[in-house]
Amino acid sequence: MDYNATLLFENGEIIERYRKIHLVPFTEYFPYRNVLTGVYEWRRDADTHFWEKGKDYTVFEAGGVKFSTPICFEDTFGYLVRQFVREGAEVPVYTAKTTLYSRWGDWFAIVDLVLVLLILSGGVVGRLIRTALRSL
Repeated sequence: MDYNATLLFENGEIIERYRKIHLVPFTEYFPYRNVLTGVYEWRRDADTHFWEKGKDYTVFEAGGVKFSTPICFEDTFGYLVRQFVREGAEVPVYTAKTTLYSRWGDWFAIVDLVLVLLILSGGVVGRLIRTALRSL
C-alpha cells in the first residue's frame, strides 16, 4: 500500500511515520470507483497515483518537543488538529508541496488560517511549504 506520509528519521532510520488521514477526493483517492468506472480508469491510465487512507493520529517527538504533521489541506479540518492535541501534540507543523500560492493574497489567506489553527490548538503552530513563488 502507498500513503501520503511524513517520516521522522533518526540516524538514517525511519523511527515514526504519519499517514495522511483526510485524502483529497479524485486526486489522492477515488471515492466512486464502482460508479464512475470510466473516469477512474481514465485517471488511473493518466498515471494518477491514488493513496490509502491513514488511521493513526501520530505524534512525533524530537528534541523534547511533541508535534503532529497534518499534510497539505488537512490543516483546514479542525477535528484533525483537536485530535492531534488530544493525543499529546504540543505543536502542529503543517507540511505541503504546492505551487498554488503564487499571489500575495494567497499568502495572507495562509496567515489567517494559521491564526485560526493557533486558536484551535491552543498554542504554537508551524507551517512548512515547498513552493514556487512566481510573484516575488
